[in-house]
Amino acid sequence: MNNQRMSNIKRFLCIFILMLSIFILVGCGSKPSKDLWNKYVKAVNKQDLSAVADCFAETDADKEKFMQEHADYFDGLSKLKTTSYEETISCSFSNSMNTQAYYLGEVEVLANDSTTHNLKIYVYENNKGIFFCSYFKVEEGSTGNEPNAYWKDKVYYHTDEFLYKNLESGTVFVEQITNAREYVVPAEVDGNAITTIGEYAFYKYNKILSFTIPTSRLRKVVISEGITTIGKYAFYQCEKLRSVVIPESMRYIDRMAFANCSRLERLEFQARTKESGSVLEIASIPTGEQGGNQLVITGAHNLQTGEISYLGAEFGTNKVPRVEWSTKSEIIDLDSATGKVVAKKAGHATITATLVENKAILAEVSIEITDIAQTDCLKMYWDVFSRCPNLKEIYLHAYNPNTYVIDSGTTWLFNSTCKIYVPKGSRDMYINHSLWSKYADQIVEMKEDDIDNTIDIALESVSLTKETAGDIYYAVNPNKVDNIIYLIQSGADYKLVNAYVGSVLFENKEATPINSDANKEVLFKLLSGLASELSISLDESEIAKADPLSDEGKAIDKVLDAILVEGKKINSALTKAQIELDSLSIAKNELNEGVVIYSVDYRFTDGSDAGEMKSVFVERNNTLELVTSDYAGLYDLVKIIMASGRKVEK
Repeated sequence: MNNQRMSNIKRFLCIFILMLSIFILVGCGSKPSKDLWNKYVKAVNKQDLSAVADCFAETDADKEKFMQEHADYFDGLSKLKTTSYEETISCSFSNSMNTQAYYLGEVEVLANDSTTHNLKIYVYENNKGIFFCSYFKVEEGSTGNEPNAYWKDKVYYHTDEFLYKNLESGTVFVEQITNAREYVVPAEVDGNAITTIGEYAFYKYNKILSFTIPTSRLRKVVISEGITTIGKYAFYQCEKLRSVVIPESMRYIDRMAFANCSRLERLEFQARTKESGSVLEIASIPTGEQGGNQLVITGAHNLQTGEISYLGAEFGTNKVPRVEWSTKSEIIDLDSATGKVVAKKAGHATITATLVENKAILAEVSIEITDIAQTDCLKMYWDVFSRCPNLKEIYLHAYNPNTYVIDSGTTWLFNSTCKIYVPKGSRDMYINHSLWSKYADQIVEMKEDDIDNTIDIALESVSLTKETAGDIYYAVNPNKVDNIIYLIQSGADYKLVNAYVGSVLFENKEATPINSDANKEVLFKLLSGLASELSISLDESEIAKADPLSDEGKAIDKVLDAILVEGKKINSALTKAQIELDSLSIAKNELNEGVVIYSVDYRFTDGSDAGEMKSVFVERNNTLELVTSDYAGLYDLVKIIMASGRKVEK
């Protein structure tokens, strides 16, 4: 009897497990958006408006409103038959406490046994159920419904290089997928303009237990014109980043966007001051005369807040009469001796000039002061560049310092050795501005060719890296990181891979010959600068010929030979680890779990990437593991150094 009972129990358990497995398999194969669609089709075919409303409305109040507004929902719609359904997007953020998911279904459906419709159906799911994002009805011209704001905010799309999402305010660059050394944030994707770089978009790291180790390889980034916003921590701890170009379209940079970019050296802000009102000279009104002459004020025009102007005066043939300047207005500061005007607030101001030798002779002029529109300003949080100790150059293209606005705080954090370049004629405005006055000794005016037309090269800083295996690769580095050329020598032919001049990348992935029109001008500038330092005679004809090694086309050959003769740091850095032990340091961090993290900083003896190299190792159970490295060949050498106890500091 007991055996029979046990047999029945086993049979029951087997059937139960089988049924449970089938149920789970069926459930796993189920697509939530398709389930909702099938529910909707069933409701339409039954002409059940209440059931249709359940597909759209979360609450009873919303359901009642739907039924009132769409009482005629079935007019012209009596039957639906699904011919195909594909769930093309499924994005779930659900956990044990909360259900949150978003779907896109692409449907082919036959309506009223006569007309085929192709629809895109946007669906969301939460703790209350699953619903269509917005209203639709299968009828002539219908293409489905539209995603709501929550759907757009949560669902990511991707290319081979980055993730993005489409919001009503514009497309957001969410995350860089690749870990490239140089990157241009594009202006658009799939025909949609990118307006925002999202939070943590370029933050790369490895996590070991509770520790994070930055792993970004990014050295140079150019942000395309049209992008207006950079989110919090977007480039946080991009430790190799050297150069950033901020486009004229940028309007807001949020907290810590470039914080801890410890090697960042160069910033360029392309924002320009937008003119407001007339810049034409305003005529003055004279009072009194002497010998038929009247006093005339010159140089008066409307100003923007923050702007500084200098007034002049003429009296007959005297172009620099002695006058005294005065005003009753509190919206400007006026120097009574020089006629210097500082525009402080918006409004109207009347300025009087009085002839010193005859105070009955005077002239008045009225000017208007306007604020720069907030929509034309670049607003940045005070800590955007926090902990960027190596900043050397900042280029500001806006004439009026009020073009840059601080969001919270009283000043930005730039180091005391950083040079701040401002447009010609604007230094006085910057050093008298509350946000920039603390950097007065660091502010200098740009020359017209500071950005685009000059290359500053010092021979002692030039290094040439050469790989001897197979094709020969040269990297010629002048003293600025932004001026660099990469060359390949295949046989007797040199080819240009790419070149940087200022903030412009001249890229040629297929390495066309150096005499190509696209590369000739930039290469000539760079080579002629090097040649000048080497006292080499060089002219444009030497790189204009098809054969760079011919008698008339030896530009690169001459320069490289001269550097070789000078003995300037030529080594096979890419084939052999030649490390200066004096520059090598190892930071050791012992964790409670018996794990040791080593952070190794070093440089090569040939100077390539001097002071930039870094590797991270983890030691578990006496086994050393390489986590990330700028140079994998360091592995064996570091093991020996660590074993010897050389420069290991806790």
